[in-house]
Amino acid sequence: MIRSKLVRDRIPELFGQDGPGTLHAVRQIEGAEYLAALLSKLMEEANEMRLAPSVDELADIAEVVHALTLALTTPEHLEEVRQAKALAGGTFADRIWMTWEEK
Repeated sequence: MIRSKLVRDRIPELFGQDGPGTLHAVRQIEGAEYLAALLSKLMEEANEMRLAPSVDELADIAEVVHALTLALTTPEHLEEVRQAKALAGGTFADRIWMTWEEK
């Protein structure tokens, strides 16, 4: 089965050492294709975290979020928006779980 997905920068060079198969192609992606690949990668990493929570999985998510940040904005702007949202709606520090009935 042939697979393709966004991988970390060094994976192609490491693939030949103990790779799980035969490498067919490597190319750089940009624009909307890159953004879509990052969003898919975020879902992949989030699912891995859900199945086996660990600091390593959290680091993988952080790396994808960092790449998304650079693709969409700047780290400084993201922090400004994060702080504004925290001020307006709070954070998750109080660990509040809410149940409600939709109208």
